[in-house]
Amino acid sequence: MRRFHQLLLLMTTKGEDFRDGGGFVDIGDDRLMFEEQCGAGDVILYNGATIHGVADIDPHVAASLDRMDGRLVALASLYKDMSK
Repeated sequence: MRRFHQLLLLMTTKGEDFRDGGGFVDIGDDRLMFEEQCGAGDVILYNGATIHGVADIDPHVAASLDRMDGRLVALASLYKDMSK
């Protein structure tokens, strides 16, 4: 069985760089919107098998690659073959 881990570096802060949405993980029946407690510079590590995603970021604002605003993150997937 392979174990995948997601490493996420937050480069923006909810409430400053964007207003609505953000990353989440589902734990049982609960949805943890982790960007409500975390901000730019924080590193999030979670099991890739966890139900996770991103709620729409500021759906009322048109996206533009000409601006550095909204939600920015850096991602890395780490895995190790645990079958041996």
